[in-house]
Amino acid sequence: MIEAYTLESLLKKYGIDATKVINKNNNILEYGEYQDIDKTLNYLVKELHINARNIEKCPSIMYKAVNNIKENYEFLITTKINTGNIETTLHILNTNPKNLKETYNYVLNNYGIEYINRITSILSTSIDRIKQIEGLFNDKSLVISAAISRNSMDEIKRIIKVCNKNNIPITSSVFKKTSEEIERIIKVCRENNIPITGSVFHKTAEEIEKIIEVCRKNNIPITGSVFLKTSEEIEKSINYIKENYGQAYLTPLIINKNVEHLKNVLPYLESLGVLPYVVKSASILTLTLDEIKERKDFVESNNDTLVLQNGRFNSIFGVSRANYKKLTNNKNSITK
Repeated sequence: MIEAYTLESLLKKYGIDATKVINKNNNILEYGEYQDIDKTLNYLVKELHINARNIEKCPSIMYKAVNNIKENYEFLITTKINTGNIETTLHILNTNPKNLKETYNYVLNNYGIEYINRITSILSTSIDRIKQIEGLFNDKSLVISAAISRNSMDEIKRIIKVCNKNNIPITSSVFKKTSEEIERIIKVCRENNIPITGSVFHKTAEEIEKIIEVCRKNNIPITGSVFLKTSEEIEKSINYIKENYGQAYLTPLIINKNVEHLKNVLPYLESLGVLPYVVKSASILTLTLDEIKERKDFVESNNDTLVLQNGRFNSIFGVSRANYKKLTNNKNSITK
C-alpha cells in the first residue's frame, strides 16, 4: 500500500502525473509499494525512455513484478514487433513471460506478424482463449478482437446471437460492448432510422441519442462518422463553424473534427482561398496544420495545383502518412 501524497512525490520524480494515474486506476494505492514502483519506473523511464503519457495510461505496469517486465521487453525487442506498439500497450509486459512467448509464437505462426502489430494487446491473451474463440469465427480479425475483449466466452456467444437475430454484421467494434448494450444501441438506432454501422458501437445508447439530438437541431445528416466524437465535442465544432463559416460547412466529415483542430486548419485554408473545397473534400482535415503546409509545398514544388478540376483537393492530401513519407524519400533520393 502507498499513500497518495507519497505516490505523488515519487511519480513527480519521473515526470508522471499522479492525478491521471489514480483517476485511471486507483488500485495502485492499495497494491503499490514504494520500492517496487520506484524500481519499475527507473527501468521504464530511465533505461527504456518510455514516454510518461504511456505510463499514465497503464498504471498497473507500475505495481507488477519488474523482473517479468524486463524479461518480456527483452524478448519482444528481438521479435518483429514494432517497438512503438510495445510502448503504447505496456500492459502486455505484465503478462507471465512463458505465456507471452507462447501466445506470440502461436499468433505469429497462425495469423502472421501483421496481426500482432495491428493489435499488440493480443499478447496478454492466453492461447486457450484464442483457440476457443477460433471455434466461433473464420475471420481472423474477429477472433483477435473478441479475444482481447473483456467479455467471457458465454457473453461473446450472446453477442453473436444478438447480432444474428437483428441481422447486424458482426464487426470488431461489437466486442467493445455487452450483449445488453448492443440490444439498447440497436433499439435507439432503429427508432431514429440510423444505419447500424460499426462506429455506433463505440458509443453508449444514451450518447447516441445525444448525438442524434445535436445533429438534428442544426439539420446535419447523421452518418457513421459523427459517432466518432462525443455529443459535447460535436456541439463545440458546430457552434464554431456556424459562427465563423456558416451552414454550408456543417457536414458530418467536418463537424466530427476537434474544434481546436478546426480553429487551426480552417483559417489557413481560407487564407489560401481554397476553403470552399473542404465541403466536398473534407479528408484534408485528417492532417495536422503542419502536414497540410508540408504537402502544399510538395505540390507546388512539382508545379501542381492544390485543387483539381473535379473540385477536390490534390490527391496528395489524401495519401497516408506512411505512403507520403515513402513518396518524399523517393523524390529526395532521385534529386540527390
